[in-house]
Amino acid sequence: MPPNLPPSPTRSAVLGAYRRALRVAAALPSADARAYYAAHARQQWRGHADEAPGADGRVAALLARAEDAMAFVAAKYRA
Repeated sequence: MPPNLPPSPTRSAVLGAYRRALRVAAALPSADARAYYAAHARQQWRGHADEAPGADGRVAALLARAEDAMAFVAAKYRA
C-alpha cells in the first residue's frame, strides 16, 4: 500500500459511522427533518454497499465525507 493513502476502515468502524448518522438524525428537533436525514443516511449507505475495502482509500474517503455531513447537519439544527 502506498504511504499516502489512509488504511481501509474496519467493518466495525463503518457500522459505527452508520449508527452515528442515524443517531444524529434521531436527535433532530423536527419530525420531518428526522425522517428525511434518516432516510438519506440509509440510502447513501445502501448505495455504497458494493464498495470494496481496498487500498485505494475510497471507503475511508466516503467515511470522512459522512462525518463532515453529520457535523454539518448537527450544526445546522443546533443554531
